[in-house]
Amino acid sequence: MENMKIYLDAVRVNAGMNQEEWAKALGVGKITVSYWETGRTAPSFENVQKMAELSGIPIQYISVRNNPNK
Repeated sequence: MENMKIYLDAVRVNAGMNQEEWAKALGVGKITVSYWETGRTAPSFENVQKMAELSGIPIQYISVRNNPNK
């Protein structure tokens, strides 16, 4: 989970947003973003798609990094 935390944080930073801006852009609460970045929960596929669009990072890379079984 630690790798996912670091990676999701990097995706947001690549988009040039703080947690509050990222949450608003994704249509979720700031606490949800915090939970994703601390590994407490994982984003849905829909949210991963939005992250890819906003950050410019290919969805395949984000989704593989979020699924340790791949």
